Amino acid sequence: MLLRRPLLLPQSLERAFGRSRWTSSKAAAPPYHEKVRVYPFRVSPRDATRNMSRVAAIPFIGHCIKSWFARNFPGLGIEPIKPAKFEALYLPGWLVDAEVMVDAWITVEGELKERKSMLVNLVNSYMPGHSQEPLSRISLNNPALYELSTLPWSSVPETQYGFRPRCIPFSVSPLGFPSVMRKLSSAAGYINHHMRFNPQTIRPGLLAAYPILIPIYSARYQYKIKDQLFSFVVLHEAHSRQGRIISATSMKIQGTHVDEQDVKDTSELVNPEADLDFVYYKPGPTPFAAFKHVSIAKEHDQRSHELDRWAYKMAGKHRSFEKLAQHREMQKVDMDDHRVQVFSNWQVGKNQNWLAISFLENILRCYLEVYRSFLHSVARVTKHCPGFNRYRAFARRH
Repeated sequence: MLLRRPLLLPQSLERAFGRSRWTSSKAAAPPYHEKVRVYPFRVSPRDATRNMSRVAAIPFIGHCIKSWFARNFPGLGIEPIKPAKFEALYLPGWLVDAEVMVDAWITVEGELKERKSMLVNLVNSYMPGHSQEPLSRISLNNPALYELSTLPWSSVPETQYGFRPRCIPFSVSPLGFPSVMRKLSSAAGYINHHMRFNPQTIRPGLLAAYPILIPIYSARYQYKIKDQLFSFVVLHEAHSRQGRIISATSMKIQGTHVDEQDVKDTSELVNPEADLDFVYYKPGPTPFAAFKHVSIAKEHDQRSHELDRWAYKMAGKHRSFEKLAQHREMQKVDMDDHRVQVFSNWQVGKNQNWLAISFLENILRCYLEVYRSFLHSVARVTKHCPGFNRYRAFARRH
């Protein structure tokens, strides 16, 4: 019986990498700027294959048991399932610290407050340095990135673990993002029924963008299921041994093409957390934008989380960064701009200290305005109080 064409998701991870045979890259790496910092591969291809095979084999009981033994008892000599294609990649990204002032409205206890300027600090945020669909919609903002050391591009070996990674160039920049946001309509600033803002009033203060290269392994697995070839891609963050494993939502495909007895329940095994088109395995997805401070909200933590979720939802929309990259402001990648800075403990610490001091200054200014308003109200009330006037006349006589 002839096999049908491989069963694939629209806009799947496989589309991002193509179907060519995956080997070490023979293409020359892009000429990265001296400000770019690189995370070296800290996971070997052998370990990555063993880790990814556990995820790739989850829906099939036989493959799952085999991969589990291969991962937990390597001395037995059991080989995990092998990917049909395998590749090492360097994906460009930006880590961002920023301060933004914007006109906003917040509802408290069912009452809409008047329009006020809201100061927002974004710390340890992430934006992809490319617009490749759907990879750009995966947040690689792993907390481990802020704890690990990086290297200048010139110090990174051309070959690591016997592989020459394929390097994707920077094609989008966060420097033009405020200008693009100001073009949006007021409806785009709706967060939820508690909060909304006017995108046209965005006024950036400090903006620090740190260009980085993140190591990734990509593997494509194929299975013959009845008369069809089933195929999906699994990614492995390789900057640390605890890097996440990310896959397309393969269960949705298999649920319509595999009998129930062929599908294994994964809830107890890894408890994956679904994210639109992807599944993350231990830990779950991480935010693109991390809103640390929101100046006009009483429920500070709650409002920050609401903004995190809103930004994550916007970034996760279909072709979100692909559409964003169509704006000229986003296409200008100027590494010589003073806002593009080297990712180092000293530089990041200096910027984040400035953000904290600026936010504290704004809070003190708000308190002073409230205090002045209170004094003005007291003076206005006592001015027309007969008792106060008699006391003032008595004090003058004595």
